[in-house]
Formats: sequence, C-alpha cells, structure tokens
Amino acid sequence: MRHDHRFSFPRPRHYLPFCLVASPLPIGLGAITRAVAFNTGLSIDDILSHSREARLARARAAVYWLARHLTAQSISQIGRFFGRDHSTILTALGRAEGFRDEDPAFRLLTDRLLAAFIELKEERHGR
Repeated sequence: MRHDHRFSFPRPRHYLPFCLVASPLPIGLGAITRAVAFNTGLSIDDILSHSREARLARARAAVYWLARHLTAQSISQIGRFFGRDHSTILTALGRAEGFRDEDPAFRLLTDRLLAAFIELKEERHGR
C-alpha cells in the first residue's frame, strides 16, 4: 500500500481575518495592522501603542514592512498613519529586514501575510 506523504497547507488567505477577506475595500494600512494583530494574538491597540516591549515592536516592524511591500504609501505617509516620525519607520524597516534574516518565525509571518494579501488582491481583480 502506497501512502501519499504530501502535506496540505492552508491557502495563504487563511492567514487573514474573515472581515478582511469579505471586505471590498482596498488593502490599506488598517487592514495590514488587523492581519498582523490576528496572526500574532495582539490587539490593534497593542500594535498602535508606543510601548517598546519587544513583541510589540516586532509586530509593528512587520506591519511597516508589509505596508512598504503592499501599498504605494511613502515612509512619511506610513508614519503619519501610525503617529510616528518617518525616521522611526525607517529604523523599524531596517530592523524588520534584520528580523527576516535572523528569525524564521518573523520571516514566516511576513511571507505568509504578503502572500495572503497578494492572493486577495488577485482574486479581487480577477487574475
């Protein structure tokens, strides 16, 4: 008897809360923040806080990294949305790249969410 040892992984969009998948609104900074909160078990308020707690700073770095890869927002626009200076966003983006290089869990989180949002965009635009 032969066994099929292939693994079945959920589609990327399963990493997004249903409210984002069902919404016709364009993918923006709020949606990215909600998705990171959903996948990290943090609240949106936690992510938006000014706390320097490592897990919150990492979640914010993930949000900023995804925002740069998924939106046309400038660093200044991202900073304004989150109530931060553009230099804070730049610093966090640098940290995010370091986290992606050194932390497999951070890379997995950002890769999964990037793929999920790209898939969602493609579905919405009929590609």
